[in-house]
Amino acid sequence: MTEKDKYWIRETLKLAKKAKGLTSPNPMVGSIILDENGNKLCDGYHSKAGTDHAEIVALKKAGNKAKNGILYVNLEPCCHYGKTPPCTKAIIEAGIKKVVIGSIDPNEKVSGQGINTLKEAGVEVIYGVLKEKCDELNKFFFHWIQTKKPWITLKIAATLDGYVNLGKHGKKITGLEVQKLVHQMRSEYDAVLTGSGTIIEDNPQLNVRKVKGRNPIRIILDRNFKCPTESKVFNENGKSVIFTQSSTLENATALTNTEIIQFNGNLENALFEIGKKGILSVLVEAGPKLNTTFFEKDLFNDVFYFINPRLYGIPDEKKLNLYSGNLKELEYKAINKVGKDLLITLTKTSS
Repeated sequence: MTEKDKYWIRETLKLAKKAKGLTSPNPMVGSIILDENGNKLCDGYHSKAGTDHAEIVALKKAGNKAKNGILYVNLEPCCHYGKTPPCTKAIIEAGIKKVVIGSIDPNEKVSGQGINTLKEAGVEVIYGVLKEKCDELNKFFFHWIQTKKPWITLKIAATLDGYVNLGKHGKKITGLEVQKLVHQMRSEYDAVLTGSGTIIEDNPQLNVRKVKGRNPIRIILDRNFKCPTESKVFNENGKSVIFTQSSTLENATALTNTEIIQFNGNLENALFEIGKKGILSVLVEAGPKLNTTFFEKDLFNDVFYFINPRLYGIPDEKKLNLYSGNLKELEYKAINKVGKDLLITLTKTSS
């Protein structure tokens, strides 16, 4: 592994990020080809599921000039037939002499087999270059492959004195900069999840408006099927999914672009069902009760905790607890200022 290898793998990560939020259920991948003299020939990235993988995009651009060249890619090339042919076959046929890889693909259909296929064909292979950075980029994909469940991020906003609901005093706790950032986050997650209480009380749209990007799938946990059919989430562009225990579904026919899934109330079972749909990541924008369930059941991966520096001290409103479960210890991952607000990113303790 050389500094040159690290440089080009960093460049593949930049390419891969161009499709952030667009590739599920596939990972984000970028690829670069150097000619036999070490000069950059071309690059490519995987733009969305069902289209050419990054390596194929780059190889098509390179043509015959790829022979004896070096191919860089942030994730191990696939070696099986899916919606597209195996990348290893194309790499070998193009005459690439060396392949430098960041992450090993955790998919059991690949997981080292892509590397072995290339080596058996006489291609030199180096792997594990900037592995941590490459793994981090595709953490949603890795988690989904390994657990069959989506990556769960809890998004919470509170005032400095702990209010997560301002009642009649206003709905927006954080400033415009945070609101824009949350819309950016939504565009990068496959789905946004909330409970029926949030839908009934706040009637949110749960879409992407303040930035350019795709709308996430909207998932609503509605045990008793009591969300009004006129709620915004059922009348916006994009798809909604309702998980319910209710057997009384007369209102279902009034809902458009909405799938109804009956479940037994077990949150983890619901997450497995979500994972079966190829949803790799979920941003939870819910109230304290549902957040508490995610915390207590240990069904989350990280937390975006926004704190607004105002003190409300509202005497005529019941203060809502952020969390009302047993002791839960988290670790700080990052602290950033967003406008006048603070974003604290937290993960579960490693112990």
